Amino acid sequence: MRKRLYNIIEQSRNGDRYSLAYDVIMLVAITASIIPLMFVDDTKSFRIIEQVTVLFFILDYIIRWVTADYRLEKKGWSFVIYPFTGWAIIDLLSILPAFSILGGGFKIARITRLLRIIGLFKFVRFSD
Repeated sequence: MRKRLYNIIEQSRNGDRYSLAYDVIMLVAITASIIPLMFVDDTKSFRIIEQVTVLFFILDYIIRWVTADYRLEKKGWSFVIYPFTGWAIIDLLSILPAFSILGGGFKIARITRLLRIIGLFKFVRFSD
């Protein structure tokens, strides 16, 4: 099952419908996560968009971590190494600003929302 997950999340060259659907969903989530940043007002609909897109990003991060051994090919060490890879750091930096949703304690500075723009780098991963 992990191998199939790995094949779905990686760019498929063989016309796999699930892989294509995953890529499209992630591209839509990346685009949608940027939309609230274009407006000054923080509306309820923008908060919902942020919560949904962050959920997708967190799931993507977890799936990539769980299947890291297929990509990195370092056996058990892959799970230790993965969080320090370039894409994993970009993924994590695009997720962290969302924790300001949890309450005022996490709103150290609204500047952290700018880290969401790092998510644009994910377009490179999901586009040909």
